[in-house]
Amino acid sequence: MTRLKQNLTGLGPVLHFSFTQLVRAKGNIITLAIFMLAALVSVPAASLLSGPASPPEPDYEYAEPARESGGLSVSYSVVSQSEHLGGGGEKSSGGYFVQLAHSILVMMVSIMSVSYITGAVAEEKTSKLIELLMVSVKPLALIVGKILSVMLYMLMTFALIALCFALSNTISSVFLHSSLSLFAGADGASLLAGVNAGTVLAALVSLLLGYLTFAIAAGLFGAACSAAEDVQGAAGGCTVLIMLAYFASVVAGAVGGPVSTVCSLVPVLSVFCAPAQYVLGELSLPLLCLSWVIQAACVALLALLCSRIYAALLIYRGSRVRLRQMLRMARGGKEAV
Repeated sequence: MTRLKQNLTGLGPVLHFSFTQLVRAKGNIITLAIFMLAALVSVPAASLLSGPASPPEPDYEYAEPARESGGLSVSYSVVSQSEHLGGGGEKSSGGYFVQLAHSILVMMVSIMSVSYITGAVAEEKTSKLIELLMVSVKPLALIVGKILSVMLYMLMTFALIALCFALSNTISSVFLHSSLSLFAGADGASLLAGVNAGTVLAALVSLLLGYLTFAIAAGLFGAACSAAEDVQGAAGGCTVLIMLAYFASVVAGAVGGPVSTVCSLVPVLSVFCAPAQYVLGELSLPLLCLSWVIQAACVALLALLCSRIYAALLIYRGSRVRLRQMLRMARGGKEAV
């Protein structure tokens, strides 16, 4: 515990400085303003541009001939369209929507964090600023501070956007007498019925584990860059991994069954698949916890790798370090490069 505390020396100042830089960056301010403005006008614009809601299609009747002892009689049965079509279409489409929505959220958070952390670490290294920082700040505190600052900034961003969307919905309902529900209809009601504090917690835990996984990887690849032109390639490698996991989760959600269950236990894929499958009832709570344990072990291994080679990467000058070279550094130190 004492050694860990020593390695985190300077974490507070790094966290404060990195978060302040994120908030004050002109590009981030403009982007956040655009997203908040879009959220504010989204519901009124949708209400004005959309026509009157079409009435739901009524249930229909069909006649089924039945023979009785006295002759031919006709009996009628009222059957809804979903029952007549088998009842599986809405459930399947609803499940796919839940998987897609969660996967998009994880993808957005991961790509945003990877882009910033990779660029920030590489910029400090190429500008020689890192050599001054390491005099009073431990290398592990640098990467942890950046990871936490990005996480706090994203939480603030999503909270502001959600607040603007709720305000937009309220304004539309008061002045336009119209509100928008992302889960309108019977199918949406059935999906919301399965959403509670437990399912929200499951999504947040998986999202946090996924964020930590990609953020630590981004820090390592950013520290492996020795020139500004290497940053794009380093961030691109992490982004490709995120996109592959995203597409795999979407396909697994469409296929369902054992495929989605297996993907919910595979590291990296589990953060995309496990919470959605749990909400849909396709994954039990013990399997969800098992997916967390596996992903947490993956995060721990990445953190161990980071702690062993991050300091050596920060002072390394030369061509961009590849993954195989990182593993050699973890085993034998900087001279293994």
